[in-house]
Amino acid sequence: MVYSIDMSFANRPGSLTITGTSTLRWFSYAAVALCLGLFLQRADAQTARALPEIISLTEAELSTDLGQRYQALQSAFRANLGNTDYSGALQLAKDLVPLGIELWGQDDPRNSLALTNLAIVQAEQAEFGAAQLNFEAAIRLREEAQDSSIIAPELINPIRGLASTRMALNDIEAAIPLYERAIHISHVNEGPNNLSQVEVMDALARAHLALGDVSEANDIQDNMYRLQQRRFSDDSDQYVDAMLRRARWYAAVGEFSEASNAYKRASRRLTAVHGKEDIRLIQPLVELAFASSMKSTDEPDLMNDIQFSDGRRAMNSAVRIARVNADTDPRLLPSTLAKQGDYLSITADSRLSRARYREAWELLSTGDPELLEFRDELFGEPVSIAREVIRPQYEKNANNPSGIDRTAADRGFVELTYDVSPRGRTTNIRIVDSEPPGLMDRYVARKVRRFAYRPALQDGRPVIYRGLRWRHDFRYRASRLDQGERDLIETARAARESQRAEQAAADPAVAGDSTGENDVLVEDIEDKPAQPQDNIDTQVPPLAPEAMQDTQAPTQSDQTASPPQTSELGPPASDGSVVVDDDDDT
Repeated sequence: MVYSIDMSFANRPGSLTITGTSTLRWFSYAAVALCLGLFLQRADAQTARALPEIISLTEAELSTDLGQRYQALQSAFRANLGNTDYSGALQLAKDLVPLGIELWGQDDPRNSLALTNLAIVQAEQAEFGAAQLNFEAAIRLREEAQDSSIIAPELINPIRGLASTRMALNDIEAAIPLYERAIHISHVNEGPNNLSQVEVMDALARAHLALGDVSEANDIQDNMYRLQQRRFSDDSDQYVDAMLRRARWYAAVGEFSEASNAYKRASRRLTAVHGKEDIRLIQPLVELAFASSMKSTDEPDLMNDIQFSDGRRAMNSAVRIARVNADTDPRLLPSTLAKQGDYLSITADSRLSRARYREAWELLSTGDPELLEFRDELFGEPVSIAREVIRPQYEKNANNPSGIDRTAADRGFVELTYDVSPRGRTTNIRIVDSEPPGLMDRYVARKVRRFAYRPALQDGRPVIYRGLRWRHDFRYRASRLDQGERDLIETARAARESQRAEQAAADPAVAGDSTGENDVLVEDIEDKPAQPQDNIDTQVPPLAPEAMQDTQAPTQSDQTASPPQTSELGPPASDGSVVVDDDDDT
């Protein structure tokens, strides 16, 4: 089984993969499979996106009223971007495009920069279709500009933006050649060993990983790491960053022993350069703690008490450093304690986990509005700690001989609702809707049943949180379904239609409603291993690629910025019920 583990500290969701171990109370002991969650691109991905362009005006243009107006709007646009006011930035970007055409003409290549800025904001607002069109227009305009060419360095930025937008739309095959083109252009203009290509190489590796091509993805990561080794000195922060990126990659592909060793090397390097109580040690130590508790795919017999001991020591060291540096930022220690609570909750010490959560809650309950807001980010809603990832099965290749052709497949989905208990477990799992009905319902429900959360807190105590939603999209080949699967679909479809008809007859106001009484409770599913059928291509909901940076509980805004296949975590049910758990863990 593969679990996606949220590992970050403040504002953006993130993930690291993790498997269950023999010490877990409710995760089975199993070798980790390929994890795609960490490195799948999503709309708010921080890697290889297009960067906002600065458009320069000549002195003659600035002397005109039109030029001064353009300069003022551009300054306001950049200010809104800096404040993450994307709705305000979007309107300004839309105003700047026609104003630029009026100022310097339709064929001026600076219009490409304005279109790129507009597309960037549209992508931030999850307007991926419009963003794609404007990135394409920016590329075309730059290619057709006088004294330009198809390898002009100015093309790299909009090409990166278009590729990341294609990834957000889950069009991975279309994104890969775009990343490759951006890298080629950088080679032509800056040489094969330039550092500006690193982010694009990383995104390209993630794209190959998303398609299950682990070998190609690993080769790209190897080349990227060697490039940084050659360019950075051993005592530089950039080299440590490269080591941490390497460690996260190992974790993403299930090589947790290698990941642990890489985290240790990076931590030792940071200690040698900055001292053993430097705040920069906290994040890699937290990640080392989780990675040390995992089991590698290629070395399934390595799991032992030493690894768990490494994890405990690393997490305790992270908390100690946070306590020493608590005065630098009042959010630092509570964030680290929350992460220690998460770690303890998946290593079968839920009582101590609750104590850490409560200590973090109390540290943030000083009455300071900013700290109270941060407390709500940490504990106002359940925060994902571990979710079992559903492996994709794409077209046949050396790494995946039983896959299917994604381009020729039919699409299906399963949508569920569930509650999160005070112990962070999913309960009351219900199928809201699915197509084809019955085909993947119980398989996906099994995965959701194994999700782990940091529970929501009320007055410092864990409470039940109701009404979270999850939608899983997949591809399948209807022509390859066997008769048993066809019968299952037809039986489930007939039962669903009959139930809806009965509901409509009893209460016409809810006719056609696919929620409420029509939901199918799947809490009693058998807890036994299950694998997707060979004719089904399951599709992993993308998570933020920069998993180790910042996190918060999933919010409605995260849904909006995500592509359709992303999990949806909603607010509590309309009844607003919140139940305090008074039972002790036993």
